[in-house]
Amino acid sequence: MHIKDGWVTEQQFNKKVQDLVTSRGGYIIKTISTNKAGVADMLACINGRFVALEGKLEYNKMSSLQIAHHNQVIQAGGLSACVKTLDDVLSVIEQAEEGLVQSELLLLDTFTL
Repeated sequence: MHIKDGWVTEQQFNKKVQDLVTSRGGYIIKTISTNKAGVADMLACINGRFVALEGKLEYNKMSSLQIAHHNQVIQAGGLSACVKTLDDVLSVIEQAEEGLVQSELLLLDTFTL
């Protein structure tokens, strides 16, 4: 999400992510409150693949707890990504649709603390 793109909050960006995933035939929910801290903002099913998406503003990074959950999703066979632009989201959707595994997924430059 970039200010120049016209989005100013993570909430507004996350709504656009939900709309994009849904428009491509995926199922997605926005987590509001979970029993585990660090769970991704959005959980989706795209082409039968479990996908966890963490939406961040361009200057924000995932916390160490979010990274730990990201790694757990990958270890369980799902896809997980921190997305900052709608192009990031499209990349994840396309790779889920193609059935790629996480090791083949183009990792976005957002996992560092």
